[in-house]
Amino acid sequence: MNGIRYLVPLLLLCASGLIAGGHGDELYMPRDIRRAYENGTRSMTGVPGENYWQNEADYSIRVRIKPQSRLLSGEETISYRNNSPDTLRRLVLKLHQNMNRPTAARGSAIGERAVTEGMLLSELQLNGAPINLEDGNAARVDGGNLVLTPSAPLPPGGSAEIAVTWEFTIPVATGEGGGNPRMGMYENGSMFLAYWYPKMAVYDDVHGWDMYSYEGEHEFYNDYGDMNVEIDVPEQYGVWATGTLWNPEDVLRAPVLARYRTAQASDTVVQIIGRAEADARNAFIGTDGRTTWKYRARNVPDFAFGIARGYQWDAVTAATGERRVFVDAAYDPLAESFRTVAEEGRITVEMLSRDFPGVPFPYPSITVFNGYYGMEFPMIVNDGEFPTRRTNVYVHAHEITHSYFPFMVGINETRYAWMDEGMAYFLPIDIQKKLSNYDHLIRAARAYERFAGREIDYPLAIPAMAADGMHLQMLAYIKPAVAFAVLRDLMGEKKFTEALKEFIRRWEGKHPLPWDFFHTFNHVNEESLNWFWNPWFFEFGWPDLAIERVDREAAHTTITVRKKGQLPVPVRMRIMLEGGQTKDIEQSAAVWKQGGDQVQFRLDHDVPIHSIRLGADWIPDSDPSDNEWTP
Repeated sequence: MNGIRYLVPLLLLCASGLIAGGHGDELYMPRDIRRAYENGTRSMTGVPGENYWQNEADYSIRVRIKPQSRLLSGEETISYRNNSPDTLRRLVLKLHQNMNRPTAARGSAIGERAVTEGMLLSELQLNGAPINLEDGNAARVDGGNLVLTPSAPLPPGGSAEIAVTWEFTIPVATGEGGGNPRMGMYENGSMFLAYWYPKMAVYDDVHGWDMYSYEGEHEFYNDYGDMNVEIDVPEQYGVWATGTLWNPEDVLRAPVLARYRTAQASDTVVQIIGRAEADARNAFIGTDGRTTWKYRARNVPDFAFGIARGYQWDAVTAATGERRVFVDAAYDPLAESFRTVAEEGRITVEMLSRDFPGVPFPYPSITVFNGYYGMEFPMIVNDGEFPTRRTNVYVHAHEITHSYFPFMVGINETRYAWMDEGMAYFLPIDIQKKLSNYDHLIRAARAYERFAGREIDYPLAIPAMAADGMHLQMLAYIKPAVAFAVLRDLMGEKKFTEALKEFIRRWEGKHPLPWDFFHTFNHVNEESLNWFWNPWFFEFGWPDLAIERVDREAAHTTITVRKKGQLPVPVRMRIMLEGGQTKDIEQSAAVWKQGGDQVQFRLDHDVPIHSIRLGADWIPDSDPSDNEWTP
């Protein structure tokens, strides 16, 4: 019989000296994080510890938008509960709009019309007692933080009620003089409102109060709570928001209301507002020229909304197994690519729920609002229009996937961006391939292999605040997505998915650390993966395999593959024999588990080898020049 009789790994040759990639049994853990495990709020199995806690804040908000003057004014009541074992001698609120102040420290430049006065507070009460905003001891603005010092500390188990009245000028996001990275007014007159209300900062078991000021680039860390929001806009404006629309009959005219209700049970896309109604701007009900939209959401980490006049509105429902999810798209009639977004959103929600990660979509609805660029919020995403279908599909699927991370699972994006952005890059890859016939994992592999090992490539365990620009993009999105792909190949799809589901189950509505993720995967795997976590997440290195040597003898050929880089990656080889026959070697990164830097494969054959090619499209290799062999 011609061809290959058998093909097996022969042996592992251990490298002498220090293995730069590292294969120790322990993961580095900073002292402040170690204390949380010692205090029992977290456990070495990845399960929340018996002493785990987190605080809560519910919001009741009324907000009014005046588009012509770009003025947002609001009043809110926050009900805050201290579930921690600590006595809180100060309370901290986030004023994210202060990023737009002229003197604010920013991670990237903004346009001159995006510069504003920031968030202006006019009234502030704590438990019904007024707080003097001029008294620096009682209330102090520190960058994007408002620090309150109550007259009586808040004890464990205690609650506080904070009332705030505020306003700010909505920044111009696009067009001449515009430039705000995530929200604001767009050239077509629509607006997306994010980071628009004073919000309680997170107080957690590791760092206490989160005092990091939003600077326009690094993302967010939010606690959970219920939202009851009333949004007052001019009559011609529609509002799409986090939560469920509570008063559709008060804001939608009869034909629109009928189609809205039809869409909530429809398997096919319903055009709630078509082009004619969008152009006529007569879809909504007003009183004295204004309309109040009421939205409610339970146990969400944030609230955002878009407003627009003259927008079309499509909707459909997605089947998730347990219930149906309302999927809608609100868009400028000139945005051609948005005509298919509701259907693409339906497919995204169903594939996420059914296939990967295989967890039912966490919210009753998801809206894709036609704003600018791409940014995620609970139950609504703010997406622009891009030149290619490939990019449009990528952005919509990516932002919708964020519903799992960091919203269903409350990641601290500011410090651990790879935990949510990396997952939101990795999870929808099959969805994006289905919708646009493009594999973004291959794109990630090519990008990462060019970046890996350079001076600005550092371990993922270093907090994300240390990176910016394209550097942050690589470390938050690309590198972790490649690491997840290598890990899934190593564990097998079934076991990887089981571990991911278990991580989601354990940490839904909570705040996991990277170590909680690592420990959960180790626990589900029933075998430590620290030999993988260490080089990929805690150490410097790059991926690089090479065909080191090919030894031919009369009866067989021995192929030696060398791991020149420090990161363990899979071995994929295609052996091409004379006459056109081929044989593939497929070994996961587990071949490097014992710390060796060489692996040998013996091939018995009676047909000469024509050539050997090492590697695969989805596997990064920073120096592919030594990946091919010919006699």
